[in-house]
Amino acid sequence: MEDLAAYRQILRALPEGEKACGFTCGRDELLAWPPTELFQFAQDTDAWHGDLASLLPPVTREDTIMGARAAVSGLHHYAAYLYVSGNEATRADDLKGVYKGFFFAMQIVQYLRSGTYSKTKKDLLALLSGDEAELLRCGMDPVYYDEQKALNPDLLFQRMLSWTGGTMRELAQKIGTREK
Repeated sequence: MEDLAAYRQILRALPEGEKACGFTCGRDELLAWPPTELFQFAQDTDAWHGDLASLLPPVTREDTIMGARAAVSGLHHYAAYLYVSGNEATRADDLKGVYKGFFFAMQIVQYLRSGTYSKTKKDLLALLSGDEAELLRCGMDPVYYDEQKALNPDLLFQRMLSWTGGTMRELAQKIGTREK
């Protein structure tokens, strides 16, 4: 806690320090971190001091697939919950929260499909088509999302649930294969 408090004070003293974002934990915690989350962590983290790779335990392809499956199934669960049990007047607005998670899940799924990891939404969008591109575009552009919601809010749910269901099946088939 002392290290975190000191770090917080340093950030507060910086111009625009409130915009700083980072990950902080000890080596023992990092070694105990679920390996299903470490692939994406390693891809998205830039070490400013030292070498991150030397601090991480080994992460297997199966770990990465299981992490993707957990992320996608969580999105599916929450989108279905909102559609069935969410407040009728606000459920399409509440679905907006799922799109941040979609981006992170899609980063891993696209990597597993192609071997390419895109750090930005713009780079990822260039690799996508069809409903995947539509889902990412909705997450990138709140005005576009609102336009789609006004046209047909149920289509937002249909696209998300169709993608999550199909992607869960796709990822389940990748377990134990050497497919990239």
